Amino acid sequence: MKTTNIIYLIGIIQLVVVDPIMWYFTQVHPFRYESLWAITLVINLFLFAAIIFLMLQRTIKARV
Repeated sequence: MKTTNIIYLIGIIQLVVVDPIMWYFTQVHPFRYESLWAITLVINLFLFAAIIFLMLQRTIKARV
């Protein structure tokens, strides 16, 4: 499996499964799960940066 496919798969799982679960827990118990919410936020930021990097890398390769 290619690295790009793994990153996309992790991003989809994060977006479809983990984020709604964390959203639910932060709505039910707002202050109990703050640290877990912060961790998922950092993971989301890293995944967002990795996906942007992969897209820019493809764009740069296409132009050269």
